[in-house]
Amino acid sequence: MKTKLICLLAVLTIISSFFVSCTKDNPTGVQYLDTANFKYPFNIGSTWSYTRVQSVENIRPDSIINQFNMYPFNSTGTITITHDTTINGIQVRCFIDNYTHDTTTWQNRTYFANYDSGLVCYGYKASGGGASFPFSPSPNIKFLYNGNVYNRIEEIFISYGINSNPRFVSSDSLYLENPPVNCLKYPILIGMEWFFKRIDYDLYLHKKYLGYENISVNNNIITCVKTERKWFGINSEMYFYDYHSKYGQMKRDYYIKNIIATNEFGDTLGFFDARDIVNVSSYNIVDP
Repeated sequence: MKTKLICLLAVLTIISSFFVSCTKDNPTGVQYLDTANFKYPFNIGSTWSYTRVQSVENIRPDSIINQFNMYPFNSTGTITITHDTTINGIQVRCFIDNYTHDTTTWQNRTYFANYDSGLVCYGYKASGGGASFPFSPSPNIKFLYNGNVYNRIEEIFISYGINSNPRFVSSDSLYLENPPVNCLKYPILIGMEWFFKRIDYDLYLHKKYLGYENISVNNNIITCVKTERKWFGINSEMYFYDYHSKYGQMKRDYYIKNIIATNEFGDTLGFFDARDIVNVSSYNIVDP
């Protein structure tokens, strides 16, 4: 019995040494999310560079495929935490998003406060970049979704994206979130769900922490919490997911099904699905 016990301990020691050796040989490893002490990175000077791809798929019938020849749209951007300011007497921190498509760059500003209870958005200035493009895919095709007509697919994502009613915000105006928006809740608890924001009188969203996924960023495997945006008051198929880590948001994946393509007279031409994916390509988090 004693001999068997010694052999078992020897085997466990070898297995343990193997895993430790593998960890040391892996220069990137896995970056786990500390759910107990997690707070979104909030130090001035921190940056995130990203790529963005907007695409269409499942186009039907095939006869309208030529209306989408300009897709996918590929673009890049960098978000930087730049300075402190105040909104209605509340100290907030400014996140500037410089977004580039082809040779044109837009700039958006979003204002957050980071409390012990969560990350809160108080307002933003939107220039149209980072969420939409200043041209229409076709002068003779429009898009119908949830009873509203859009000139660009990007407008649909804008309408249901992070900002409320951004179609009515000009680049030189500050839009205040009223009430302020709880973007993240601390501590992170899988299954937690909370009221996120109201888009219209009978259209609103919740957020929910679904679970953890590993995201590859610049050869590093980073553990993220997958957060779902849950829609209420709308009978549509929209699947919006955000991925947050201790290094900030690493990915965004938004998908909308069964958008209607119409002509300039409102006649239905066909249907398609649209996807908007943002991936962080590099980041620099400034230590406190």
